[in-house]
Amino acid sequence: MDADGNGAVDREEFIAGMRRSAAEDEGSYLKRLGAMVEAWMSVCDADDNGLIDQQEFTTMYTRTLGASPEDLAAAFTKLDLNGDGSLDAGEIRRATEEYHTSEDPQAPGNWLFGPF
Repeated sequence: MDADGNGAVDREEFIAGMRRSAAEDEGSYLKRLGAMVEAWMSVCDADDNGLIDQQEFTTMYTRTLGASPEDLAAAFTKLDLNGDGSLDAGEIRRATEEYHTSEDPQAPGNWLFGPF
């Protein structure tokens, strides 16, 4: 992914590399995506009910990314496609796929890690 050969992968190189990976072998990408969503749900779902509520989402990303609770509240609202106050595996999978493949900066999945 280090397109400029500087020994580091910046945000643009990461996004381009992930999109390339998805485009070159979509079947394999989607298989890996399922495993990634399963792992994310397992880590984030503190009460083990199969859903991610806003508190679990906020806890995950304030601790791991240092994101603000206010930014995460906005992100959660965008990701909660059915407006039920929780994220299920389908919503997380769609968001993860959009995050790695969408060219639309307003796509809900591009809020997966907050408004970065």
